Amino acid sequence: MAKAAITNNAEVRPTDESAPSILIVDDHPAVRMGLRNLISSRPGWFICGEATNGEQAVSLALELKPSVVVMDISMPGMDGLEATRRIRERLTSVEVLIVSQHDSDQVVSEAQRAGARGFVVKSHLSADLLPALEAALRHSSKISAPVSKAWHDAISAEKEPSPGSFPDPGPHDDLDLMSGGGEMGALMRAHDWAKTPFGPLSQWPQSLRTALRICLDSRFPILIWWGPELRLLYNDAYMPSLGSTKHPQALGEPGKAVWWDVWDTVGPMLEGVMRTGKATWESDQVLLFDRHGYVEESYWTYSYSAIRLSTGEIGGVFSAVHEVTDRVLTARRLKTLREVSDQVVQAKNEVEACSLAMQSIMRNPADCPYAMIFLCDEKRATRVVASFDASSCVASSFNLSEHDPWSIADTVHSGLTRVFEVANPGELPGAPYGAKCKEAISLPIIGANRNVLAVLTIGISPYRELDDSYRGFFESLAKNLAANINNARAYDEERRRAEALAELDRAKTVFFSNVSHEFRTPLTLMLGPLEDSLAHADRLPSEDREHLELAHRNSVRLLRLVNTLLDFSRIEAGRMQASYEATDLAKFSAELASVFR
Repeated sequence: MAKAAITNNAEVRPTDESAPSILIVDDHPAVRMGLRNLISSRPGWFICGEATNGEQAVSLALELKPSVVVMDISMPGMDGLEATRRIRERLTSVEVLIVSQHDSDQVVSEAQRAGARGFVVKSHLSADLLPALEAALRHSSKISAPVSKAWHDAISAEKEPSPGSFPDPGPHDDLDLMSGGGEMGALMRAHDWAKTPFGPLSQWPQSLRTALRICLDSRFPILIWWGPELRLLYNDAYMPSLGSTKHPQALGEPGKAVWWDVWDTVGPMLEGVMRTGKATWESDQVLLFDRHGYVEESYWTYSYSAIRLSTGEIGGVFSAVHEVTDRVLTARRLKTLREVSDQVVQAKNEVEACSLAMQSIMRNPADCPYAMIFLCDEKRATRVVASFDASSCVASSFNLSEHDPWSIADTVHSGLTRVFEVANPGELPGAPYGAKCKEAISLPIIGANRNVLAVLTIGISPYRELDDSYRGFFESLAKNLAANINNARAYDEERRRAEALAELDRAKTVFFSNVSHEFRTPLTLMLGPLEDSLAHADRLPSEDREHLELAHRNSVRLLRLVNTLLDFSRIEAGRMQASYEATDLAKFSAELASVFR
């Protein structure tokens, strides 16, 4: 019968899909015709079908999903009030406008409680129908004057909870509660809430409706925990917090069932808010839970605030959530990189550079559960330092011409980073929260000549995915270590060169000291006879006397030169303290020039 009504009386749907569609429900053909004529007079409105009783009305409404249903009350079989209740429970976005000749206060009150948007008395049909339809299409109410007072009295009475009823029912001027809201809004609109502990939307408390509207309109991650079981409602921005393993099945489910893996942390906080009404919060809280197929280390800042009913009781908890994992991990990793970078001038050799770097790495076990550094030569890679006692489970050195379980040889020959599965994870240290590292990474430490000086091997945390950020941290750590080793090698080479030069200088000083002594002895032996001969120079011919004086004078000068050379060698050896005095440069120059005469 309903199908016949659609076929015979429905208008052709306009090309504009957004045009308002109206379903007419009345058991009198003449009344349906009158309604059809009035509605058709309004351009842009579309009559999608007609029904003659309540059962047809519910069936056609579910099939056609009209914008508004114009509903009579007195009909055979299911009456209009029951049909209104069923339509509103299943289709919360469909408005129902009651058109009836019954205008008693009781009928008006029942229509309001059934979820009707407005009420038009048939005696005022020509004046009130079109304005009431316009109001219904805007999700507001237009009531015929004879029943206006009864309608508003019913609304006021409805706000006062009766024994056994759900307290604090929301007003009916916001029944399109879940409009918009992106993906979560669509999921909520498609959800059959009447079959859940939440109940029909028309019975939701105003405080919940307000909180949900804020949640869906917000671009900040918002989560609502509602009722004794703390069932979940959330917006699009919160979806990444749940990940692929918890969304979308978390919608409407008890909080403990969804967040079982962190309930020992958040459960007592939520129960405290529900019990006392006092808000609480956490900053940079670490939570370990599965949202992408593995237990993930994540960090959160969140607050829990009570949502109160009009009775003063607490109905749920409003939570604003902000994931700070990236910030916390970045700060932690930058601290390690900064420590290693600051060591660039501290290490005196490559082994010391590796040891200092390992001390910093060991202070970050969350990102580096264990680590080893191997120094390489042409044939072998030798482990020089590790963050744990590796002697029982890792060889002390590897032949670079052979395959090894830590991809050391492959890393050295290719000069590339290698990620590999660990052969014996149970024998190695685990991450701070207990799980063992199933994978590790070996990174080349590149020298100044682009050769591989060493290999840094680190266990990958099982609580973090090896994404670009995590891999970038490892690569930056390897670069900092390379700078430290290269600088330590340069320092060591410079130290050895300086020691060689110092040794050469000491040899020179010893040589000159010895030579000076050797020169002084024959000069002393020469000066003795010369001075004796000059003492009896009056017996010698004048020419011989002049020759002796010349030989004596130059011998004295040569002795003075040797003594000066010996003094300088003593000064350099630290066995003499120089004493400076003023010098007459003119006289000194004249004496110096006389040497060459």
